[in-house]
Amino acid sequence: MVNVISAGAFLHTPGGALYGAAKAALLHFTRSMAAEYATAGIRVNALAPGPTDTTMVRNAGPEEAASMARSTRLGRLADADEMVGAVLYMASEASSFMTGQCITVDGGLVPAR
Repeated sequence: MVNVISAGAFLHTPGGALYGAAKAALLHFTRSMAAEYATAGIRVNALAPGPTDTTMVRNAGPEEAASMARSTRLGRLADADEMVGAVLYMASEASSFMTGQCITVDGGLVPAR
């Protein structure tokens, strides 16, 4: 199982307390489920994308989207397709000894802050 959380789980964003708390709770849920289901051979991990070109970001408006892009070290929004590799890895046998973990794909957002 791969849960999609957000890099917002790790960061303070003005006005984003509820969003960040919800994403942090999903990370905790991921780790709890990993512990509970590991003996059944079920692995549970998470993906934490950074600012990604999605409907939610577009609905925030062009100025907010540009601000989100500038917040990453790579200086741009991710394309949703850039998340696929990490999800496929976590869903594959290549990660057979991985459970309760989170891969952050954020263009350098979290380390930059």
